[in-house]
Amino acid sequence: MQPAKTTPWLWYADKIFFGVVLLICALALVTFWKDAPRLAEVPALPEQAQLGLTHFHVPSLDEQVPNAAIGPATDPDEYLPGPGEHYCVSPKCTHIVPDGLVRCPKCGAIQNDRDHDGMDNKFEESHAATDPDVPDGDLDYDHDKFTNKEEYDGGSNPDDPSSIPAPVKLVGVGQEYVDVLFRGLYIRPGGERLIQLNWGRDTRTSILELGSSFRGYRLEKLNERLVKRGGQHGIEVYFEKEYKLILKRPGGGDLVLPRNTPVPEPERYGLFATPGTPRRTVRAYAGMTFQADGHSYVVMQVSPHGAHLTGDRGEHYNLELRPDGSR
Repeated sequence: MQPAKTTPWLWYADKIFFGVVLLICALALVTFWKDAPRLAEVPALPEQAQLGLTHFHVPSLDEQVPNAAIGPATDPDEYLPGPGEHYCVSPKCTHIVPDGLVRCPKCGAIQNDRDHDGMDNKFEESHAATDPDVPDGDLDYDHDKFTNKEEYDGGSNPDDPSSIPAPVKLVGVGQEYVDVLFRGLYIRPGGERLIQLNWGRDTRTSILELGSSFRGYRLEKLNERLVKRGGQHGIEVYFEKEYKLILKRPGGGDLVLPRNTPVPEPERYGLFATPGTPRRTVRAYAGMTFQADGHSYVVMQVSPHGAHLTGDRGEHYNLELRPDGSR
């Protein structure tokens, strides 16, 4: 049996395909042979020569952050607030303030001021003119031509039109015992009675009329009675008058002063900060007069939380003692 004959065109296609493959391989070898010397002739770049690089120092983490464990810290702002402390409410201040303090000792910002009107919450809660949740520092509730904030800063009452900011500020109130001495009685030819008083450390004798006020007390009345003297060991019996002076206390009640007998009496005093440079603090009791800013001020009364003053121009000041004692 004879084999089948191969198709002529298929036999030629097979030979052409293998010929093309051999030609491509030959061209690749020739190309590689021509380029090999060029690659060998390319010089190596010197280190950093063509890139223009320079050496620079990168600080380590230890150099950037100081070791907090070495040496005592001196700035309180480096610490975190502890129990009973908080950061100052001012965004420009990072001082740590005790929770009970009204003002920041570093920047003076008021801490417990919810409405940020410059008045602390306790003050605003205690007055009808102010609301701790409403910014009302620019309002004038009592129409005395002073805003609530001005009265807060000046130590006056924003609810009372007769209470206006004073040039002096009440920064403290204290109390101590002093001796009050009813020294005697002087009767004028017309029958008018004058009282001689010594008060505390003041060695001067004050001459006062009944019904007048002195150091916050009112000379209410003078009691007198006949007292029998003598009558023993041949001493002749006689009678003499015994006097007792009654003073009305500012908070109520009576102070009874027998003549020539010192009586200890608790007396309040106020600490008043005066304007000017240098700024000074005056300790004054009710009835005392002190000078400040070229004017005279009389302390009419001192209470546990405030004081009442009159000025030489006829003005009246009711000063309040603020929680931080800075007013």
